[in-house]
Amino acid sequence: MTLRAQQSVHLRLSEAKVSYDDFVAQKLCTRSLMADRLLPELIPLAAASNDPKLHAAAELLSHWNHRFDADARGALLFETWAGLFAGPKFAGESNYAAPWTETDPIETPRGLRDGAAALAMLSSAVDRTIALYGAVDRPFGAVSRFHLGDVDLPGNGGYGNLGIFRTITWGPMQGGERTPLHGETWVSLVEFGEPMRVRGLLSYGNATQPGSPHRADQLRFLSAEKLRELWTTRAEVEQHLEARDTF
Repeated sequence: MTLRAQQSVHLRLSEAKVSYDDFVAQKLCTRSLMADRLLPELIPLAAASNDPKLHAAAELLSHWNHRFDADARGALLFETWAGLFAGPKFAGESNYAAPWTETDPIETPRGLRDGAAALAMLSSAVDRTIALYGAVDRPFGAVSRFHLGDVDLPGNGGYGNLGIFRTITWGPMQGGERTPLHGETWVSLVEFGEPMRVRGLLSYGNATQPGSPHRADQLRFLSAEKLRELWTTRAEVEQHLEARDTF
């Protein structure tokens, strides 16, 4: 089970009963299971070292809530470290103390196999984060952007293999920003009741034509970590009618 799959299980097990609003909140969760597993061990090691750079990294990471939100100041450093620890796709397990096992499928992999090596990776990650993003504590959304045409908004979400359910795979830095390669596209959450409740989002918009007002008009929801109410009745559709074509 990937860390994202495990995160989905943990989210579902977190409540005995889940309301529709709870379910929506879980879908939008940006918390990293990998950070939950490894930072409680990594941070004390860094804080106990004699390296001022590691002390500063420990301080930064200790104040991060493990969420890949736009204002998160530890997320870029953790992501960079995780790429060294688990490889560019964040899927390698050789540096974990306990690799994944089918006998403990939602609690492994876990732990640091070599604390000194993990600290060396953290030191390198600090340098790489500064080189890539200009500072070790840049807000995540300052460089991770939802940018289409004239719409340019702070981004959130991250790589699924970091154990983030709200997956956004970010492209390389270009012109001081990076934008999604894939991830949150069409999302629809339906409660089959009376009345039926439906929320969803087509993140990159309903049109690709240049100049269309619907090319990037849903990015504001994506940036705000929200879904929009979907219209399911004729009356709702007609209330929001923009144009009519007769054939």
